[in-house]
Amino acid sequence: MTSLSETSIIAGSSGVSTGYTIDQSIRFNSGDSTYMQRSHGSGGNVDLFTVSFWFKRSGLGEEVHMFGSGSNTSNTSDLMFKTDDTLQFYSYIGAYQTRLITSQKFRDPHAWYHVVIVYDSGNDVPEQRVKMYINGERIKNFGTETYPSKDQNGIVGSNVNIGFGRYIANASSYFNGYLAEMHYVNGYDYGPENFGEFKEDTDIWIPKEFEGNYGTGGFKVDGRDSSDLGDDESGQGNDLTTS
Repeated sequence: MTSLSETSIIAGSSGVSTGYTIDQSIRFNSGDSTYMQRSHGSGGNVDLFTVSFWFKRSGLGEEVHMFGSGSNTSNTSDLMFKTDDTLQFYSYIGAYQTRLITSQKFRDPHAWYHVVIVYDSGNDVPEQRVKMYINGERIKNFGTETYPSKDQNGIVGSNVNIGFGRYIANASSYFNGYLAEMHYVNGYDYGPENFGEFKEDTDIWIPKEFEGNYGTGGFKVDGRDSSDLGDDESGQGNDLTTS
């Protein structure tokens, strides 16, 4: 993995000039089996978390994982692309407890996308227990749509590995592309407005500085130090090991 300056693509290509920019991204090369992860540790909230990051694909028509947490293939939660270029988020604990597969396909290898996943199984409304956002807009059209039961414990937040760039629970399905500004927040429901905003009078989604809490086991990875790409910039010291 290498740290690359992608500011001109993420923000500057649309003429954006704001007080907050993303100055670098991290290149994940599937041929080199690249990834980053850490052991979450105990004490996390398994009913509520938020994950947010920017991504740009370097290959299409591949089954690849971008974010996940788990101990094995029977106990795992992941955000991944399927071979038809749809995006899937799921939690599998002996069976699918949560499964959302977008109708939308993501086939532009030149575009940066911002994704936010919120898992909140304590919500009384099933459709509010898992929310997926792309570039500030909530995704509501799914080819497959399964929500967790009320207060269903998830995998994310438990004392297992968590990370980016591959199928964490199975050491396979490596991502090929770029990731940037990676936030994992435990115990809080943060919508995309906490991580980005629309450029004034446009539909262009641009980054903004996150000012919320990270909770137990939370972290921020931005790749600012090429010699220590997994360094946690949240102030909590939850560094990820990189390969």
